[in-house]
Parts: sequence; structure tokens; C-alpha cells
Amino acid sequence: MAQADIAVILRDSMSQELNRMEDANDRFNDSLTETQRQTQQYSRRLSQLTEAQSRLQTSLSAVRTRLREAERAFAETGDAADGHRVQELNEEYIRMSQTLANVRQAANDTRRALYDLTEVESRRNGNN
Repeated sequence: MAQADIAVILRDSMSQELNRMEDANDRFNDSLTETQRQTQQYSRRLSQLTEAQSRLQTSLSAVRTRLREAERAFAETGDAADGHRVQELNEEYIRMSQTLANVRQAANDTRRALYDLTEVESRRNGNN
């Protein structure tokens, strides 16, 4: 009886593709984790800035009240000490106003960065 030998050659073309998909998925997960970490940082920063803004606004109102009182006292007395107090309070008011403006700008910048980051994450997830 004649004997036939059959040789079978199998090539694994799936493993390489699966490894590529796994690597791409790992990179995506790393990127997503980094985006989430940045989002948390921006959120914490925004919360801190919002609290600082609120405190500064309250302090600024108090300084404005003290400044008005000092101006009234100076108008009544014309005393140099009252005039000096008005000048000090005015300088404090200007400094606090500038600080508040800087904090507001930082909060707006942080909001914008947080929005941009969530837009990038949304696009990555395919949610146009």
C-alpha cells in the first residue's frame, strides 16, 4: 500500500495583530489615566481658586467699607493722620483688587484648560 505524507504548515498571523491591538489599548489606557489625573488636578486647582476668590471678594468689600469711613473722617477733620489712613487703605484696596483680578484670571484660565481637556477626552472616546 502506498503511503502519503502530508505536511501542514501553520502560520500564526493573529498573535501579532492581537499584540498590536493590546499595545494600542495599553497606550490608550495610559493616556486616559493621564487625562483623568490632569482633570482632577485642574478641578482641585479651580476649587482652590474659587475659594480664594470668594475670600478676597469679602476682604475687598471690608476694605472698601473701611476706606469710605476713613474718607468721611478725613473730610470731617482734615487731619493729616486721617489723610494718611485714607492713603493706606486706598493702597490696600488697589493691591487687593489686583490680586482678585489675578485670581479671577487664573480661575478662568483653569476653567478653559479643564474644558479643553474634557473636549480632548471626549474626542478620544468618539463623542464629537
